[in-house]
Order: sequence, then C-alpha cells, then structure tokens
Amino acid sequence: MKNRVYKITATLSLLFLGIIASAQSGPGGIPNPTGDDDAPVASIDQAIVWLIVTAVLLGAYVMLKQRKAVAK
Repeated sequence: MKNRVYKITATLSLLFLGIIASAQSGPGGIPNPTGDDDAPVASIDQAIVWLIVTAVLLGAYVMLKQRKAVAK
C-alpha cells in the first residue's frame, strides 16, 4: 500500500511540476518577475500531447491490472 501511495504521489508531483514549469503567465496569472512584458513565454502545447499519451497508457495499465485481478 505504501508503494502505491508513493508512486501516485511521485507521478502527480512530476505532472504538476511540468504543468507549472511550462505554464504561461497572463493577466490573471503569475506576474513576470523581471517586469519585461515582451519576454517570450513557454508554450504548453507540447506538454498537453504528453499528458494525453500518459493518461491513455495509465488507463490501459489500470484496466489490464483490474482484468487480471478479476480473473484470479
């Protein structure tokens, strides 16, 4: 049980860290600390693709694990 909680916590931490690191600041977001409004911002478009791929793989993994548990 501890191993499962650790894996879930680590996965969610890395997921949120990636989202926060690549998020764009906007009018309602975190202000730019340098004060330079013309600085290029990071795009989150590539991160969304990886998030979708990860979600599909995780869903398939969970479904296969449940199927094996029911078959026993």
